[in-house]
Amino acid sequence: MRALSGLERKQLLRSARQRGVVIQAEALSVLTEIYSTLFSPNFGKFVETLFEYFQEVSDGSDILTEETSHKLFASLLRMSKREAGEIESRLTLIDAFQVPVPLFNRSSKAYGIDENAKPTLLSGPEEKIGMFRKRFELLLQRTLRDERFHLPETHDFVDTKVRLTEIESLHTQSGRKTVLGFLTQLEEGTWFLEDLRSSIQISIKNAQFTPGIHTDGSIVLAQGEVVGSLFVVDTLGSPSAEKRLDSLAAISRCDLFGPALEDADRKLLAEKETEDGEAMILFLADVWLDTKQVLGGFKRLLQGFQESKIAPAVIVLMGDFSSPQLSATEQAVNLQSNFGALGNIIADYKEISEQTEFVIVPGPNDPGCMGVLPRESLAPFFVEEFRKYVKNVHLMSSPCRLRYYTQEIVVFREDLLQKMMRHSATRLTSEEDHTEHLVKSIVDQAHLCPLPLTSRPVLWEHDHALWLFPTPDVLVLACNQSPFVWSYNNCQAANPSRFGENCTFTVYLPSSKIVQHSSC
Repeated sequence: MRALSGLERKQLLRSARQRGVVIQAEALSVLTEIYSTLFSPNFGKFVETLFEYFQEVSDGSDILTEETSHKLFASLLRMSKREAGEIESRLTLIDAFQVPVPLFNRSSKAYGIDENAKPTLLSGPEEKIGMFRKRFELLLQRTLRDERFHLPETHDFVDTKVRLTEIESLHTQSGRKTVLGFLTQLEEGTWFLEDLRSSIQISIKNAQFTPGIHTDGSIVLAQGEVVGSLFVVDTLGSPSAEKRLDSLAAISRCDLFGPALEDADRKLLAEKETEDGEAMILFLADVWLDTKQVLGGFKRLLQGFQESKIAPAVIVLMGDFSSPQLSATEQAVNLQSNFGALGNIIADYKEISEQTEFVIVPGPNDPGCMGVLPRESLAPFFVEEFRKYVKNVHLMSSPCRLRYYTQEIVVFREDLLQKMMRHSATRLTSEEDHTEHLVKSIVDQAHLCPLPLTSRPVLWEHDHALWLFPTPDVLVLACNQSPFVWSYNNCQAANPSRFGENCTFTVYLPSSKIVQHSSC
């Protein structure tokens, strides 16, 4: 392999000018690396392929920048791997603090990646305002893509269509209106609707509510009329969830699960996914490593897999990793040795210790975890002993994202239900299964924690890591409720419950897309 010669550089720049493309000087070194790595000595193929793929990654620009050249390199590298019969790893893990920052393009009505964003942990008030604006924009654009809100270009009356009205316009128009806004309590005990421009006090005394938990801080569609200074609501509910394929079209090249899969890559991965028919992913929460019950239960679990001669592809272990009776000091002192004890048990099952991927997600009370979301991963110190026994260990945040071949999974350890019920504008009956309402609300909101910041603080510049957009294939909401599985909007949402109490866990079979609960 060799680098571009001086003559070849001149020919490349000439070819670019003929195509109306300007190559910036900073991009040339990357293009040289592309040539030497993937095309040398075939210069003609390099030029032809380069400009073909440039059209795909340029987003309409005719300037080939250094940033674009890196995108080209990644895209051409994937092409090379496909031609060689290679594919990406079956498992891709995305920590919350690695999720790319989405940026909405108002002209194209699509999302891209904000390449200039550098999220920090300490932010100013502008970032807080920006967080809420982005949440609102996400659901506003999703709502406007809903066919019910597609208004005709003519002024003909269509009674099946709905027109959104901004809050500041409510007092200038009479009749029944539909408003999209944040449901908030700007004053204690008094409900308001708030959009990006204005707010209005509302009355929900006689309103009908769609299924879900409509919390302070959530975004809702409200229908009603203005009476005096009040917007009297007769119907209130969350904006409808969007089909995954429609969301994927809207996000364009912005993929919260890492680099977007091209169609050819997805096809290859889907074939491998089918071939890997016995693969399974396990989810365990509240794995209290200081208790004999948990260690004994985990040993029985591994023994069962050894007898069936199957090693799980992935085991996701979620905190809390210490039982409630331990103090914070006792947890910090003992957690490393407790993980070591678990690793010692796993070491007796060679295939699992060497082949299975172990993903460790912190719970709300684990050491070093700030009281904000997203929650950072455990410090590596705590799993030093564990890593002596187990080959593949991944420390992840809560939430975190997994892509297993083509399937996308979001894992979140948080006791959400009680918090959401406490801040709800409605009261569910005891006969209803509140967990079904929980799942619907989170998917409809496209956000893992639609709560006021006073109840659940969020890192403002990392709020996008809590987005559920597009809706994942599987959503693991690990909480202190009984096990559940609900299917909504083609998403399977499951709670493995507490392994520390009754040794229950959740099994997911990717090839058949089946979610099962089990115990040991």
